[in-house]
Amino acid sequence: QAGADGRAVLVQMCARCHDGRANPNIGRSKFNVLKLDEMSADAKAAASERIREPEGSVKKMPPWRSGVLTPEAVTAALAELAK
Repeated sequence: QAGADGRAVLVQMCARCHDGRANPNIGRSKFNVLKLDEMSADAKAAASERIREPEGSVKKMPPWRSGVLTPEAVTAALAELAK
């Protein structure tokens, strides 16, 4: 959504897979976007790194099949994760 703040961007793009319902033993469960306020700085930093991955990287988040973040959305999401 154009003009969305960082939290909204993260929830809109990430909650489909990172909402705490997955098996807690798999990697994506370390990033529960619905609990951003409880997330460790390390988990937020890891998520930021994944967002910054170059296009085409298998580590890039969100994955190409889920959608693409605009540069403005990336900036907003990274600002939220830096809190």
